[in-house]
Amino acid sequence: MLPIGNHIIVYAEKDSEYKLEGGLTLAIPQTADQVERPNKGIVVSLGDNSPVKVGDHILFNRFAGARFEIDRKEHIVLSNDDILVVL
Repeated sequence: MLPIGNHIIVYAEKDSEYKLEGGLTLAIPQTADQVERPNKGIVVSLGDNSPVKVGDHILFNRFAGARFEIDRKEHIVLSNDDILVVL
């Protein structure tokens, strides 16, 4: 899969907690209606001029992108502008 232009493809993670370098834990609260719409993932493919690299863990706008499944795993095509934080 190769995204076009300033888009990336992200594997959508369901986990709601991250351990950052230095031991800091970032908890991301989720309500029942948010469980089906993850807002974090791992970058799996890049388009042009991307501020991230493959393998980066990111947070993104929960309602952004086009969602699709590959081997029963949710993936999302996002614009670079939808990336909020690189973890």
